[in-house]
Amino acid sequence: MSTYPEAVQHIEQQREEVDQLLQTRLELVAQKRQVTANLDELDKKLIAIIGYEQEGSRTYDTGAFKVTTQGKLNRSVDEVKYAAIEQQIPEHLRPVRTKQVVDLKLLRALELAQPELYRYVCGALITKPAKTSIKVQG
Repeated sequence: MSTYPEAVQHIEQQREEVDQLLQTRLELVAQKRQVTANLDELDKKLIAIIGYEQEGSRTYDTGAFKVTTQGKLNRSVDEVKYAAIEQQIPEHLRPVRTKQVVDLKLLRALELAQPELYRYVCGALITKPAKTSIKVQG
């Protein structure tokens, strides 16, 4: 990985190529949005004809194609209501789990305020690179 000033100098030497690549990226993103919109519209038409199960799958064989629609339900927890009934549900039958997540804002504050404690906490965290994003403004 290069340092920031070196990276800027390298980009300056290839400005025309970078501009061309960015223009191509913008065009492809626009095409991708249009293709996605077209696919969504097509899927709506197919679902209207074939039908679907609210939760489960339905398969139809046209002879040339076999198509399956699958309905799903997204569920979330009303935390206040669930807290009121949770103790009445046997622990081994409770359908709601608590997921621990990293509070990044607090973790970064801890890094600045108490570096030793931060390093200690990081021993219990798994850190791996995420996908680098690109934002283009023209």
